[in-house]
Amino acid sequence: ASGTITVQNKGTLTHRYSFTSDASDSVGTANGTNNGAALETAGQLVLDGSANTYVNLPSNLLNSYDSVTVDTWVTLNAGATWARLWFFGDNQNNEFYMAPNTVGGTAHRIGSGVRDGRTADDAPAWQNQTIHITTVYGNGSLELYSNSVPVRTFNNIIGPLSQVGQSLAWIGRSPYADPFMNCSVDEFRIYKGRLSAEEITASDVLGPNQLLTTNVAVNIAQTGGNVVLSWPVAAAGFSLQSRSNLVSGSWVTLTNAPALLGNTNWQITLPASGGQQYYRLWR
Repeated sequence: ASGTITVQNKGTLTHRYSFTSDASDSVGTANGTNNGAALETAGQLVLDGSANTYVNLPSNLLNSYDSVTVDTWVTLNAGATWARLWFFGDNQNNEFYMAPNTVGGTAHRIGSGVRDGRTADDAPAWQNQTIHITTVYGNGSLELYSNSVPVRTFNNIIGPLSQVGQSLAWIGRSPYADPFMNCSVDEFRIYKGRLSAEEITASDVLGPNQLLTTNVAVNIAQTGGNVVLSWPVAAAGFSLQSRSNLVSGSWVTLTNAPALLGNTNWQITLPASGGQQYYRLWR
């Protein structure tokens, strides 16, 4: 027999920098090192834009990744053009980066400098605001989100993530003679794999101090002629499955997309008809 299989390279949190007292990695072992005037205060990394002020991360952070999600919450001050919020690469080659202020202060840029790489400038420049920035790169695409809203997507024209240089990884520094970042970073996360749009939305709702979870139970209630199934917002990226027999038969993945209600729960409403049904969450 033949069939269609969809493979999703789901994101797994591999590095988390919360800057409670230093640039340590609370999930992995890739602790960062402050340079220049970089310091942690009130749970944030403060970069004042002065020369050689940045955080150096260990090399090979993205080694063996087919795709990566870089997720950060940051307050951007009045920034100089071409300062890099973060950078991965080998000096000025094979780079992957985010520049909040480009084109003379009128735009922000996400960039991949590898083979078939792409860059894009989107207005406005990101400065004098607090923003949640998410970038997903790999498996043939490069995607940028601002406060969980899609900003830019490149498909099928992006060099593989494996070509991004592994020797340098920085927060706040560019490999060129560009200014250093002037900002406060609340949280910086690296996921091996891709966060879905639903997970990015949930991360934005939860904020920088709470993680997504896979430890979840589904609640069920009958309202009139409908069955309402719900689960917490932190449990994003799940699909709802059903079958009519609890001990045998194939689980069927429902096509109903969950709706986020009140920024607290995902919810799917189904008609209460057709005999008994059993439901489970699947990821």
